[in-house]
Amino acid sequence: MDLFEGVKYGIIGEASFMGSKMNMQTAQKGAMNIDITFRGKAAHGSRPWLGDNAILKAIKFIDSYQQAAENLKTEDRLLGKGSVNIGTINGGTASNVVPDTCRVEVDRRLVPGETAEEALGQVKSVLESLGISAEISVPVSRGAYKLRTDSKILEIMRHAAGENFSEIGATGYTEAELYNARAGIDSVVFGPGEKEVIHQVDEYVPIKNLLEAANVYEKVIREWCF
Repeated sequence: MDLFEGVKYGIIGEASFMGSKMNMQTAQKGAMNIDITFRGKAAHGSRPWLGDNAILKAIKFIDSYQQAAENLKTEDRLLGKGSVNIGTINGGTASNVVPDTCRVEVDRRLVPGETAEEALGQVKSVLESLGISAEISVPVSRGAYKLRTDSKILEIMRHAAGENFSEIGATGYTEAELYNARAGIDSVVFGPGEKEVIHQVDEYVPIKNLLEAANVYEKVIREWCF
């Protein structure tokens, strides 16, 4: 990646404030989108015994998969455990037709120590235990990220921000992992905005946070970029 040649450190400007507290995000969960398609056999809704209901297969899978997700073992100090969210379910064409297809989209979040292969294996294991076959695809797979404890960017940020500063982990995904995995750039997430209102209809950035973040950016640029 010629664009980043010579770049060692990065600051991702996404929201990291919590109230008046400035935070530096040094760890984040990985993100996987897992699509699972169940197949059945269509029939008239008045004679469901002649068909094979794909939605019912999906329901059985979801119930068992959620139970398995509650017993995830790998845990990180800043991030806790991984997570599973059943994001969408799409199946059927009409109430009087036994559905022959049902598609489930899963959002699987990974913590350091978990791999995409392991997460995919968990899905397959649940399906096998139920005796259900399904088509699985993974359109998105990004690993978890944790900054090295001896990275120079930690010293740089602490010096610029002063004492009102904490290291945190985040359940969401940012480009910090991408920059590190593809270009070897040690990155942190630091930016104005309240983490508690991210993606909400009334998301906002307090002016006080904006000014404080700008002050930190200026110090970093003046002291380390020239």
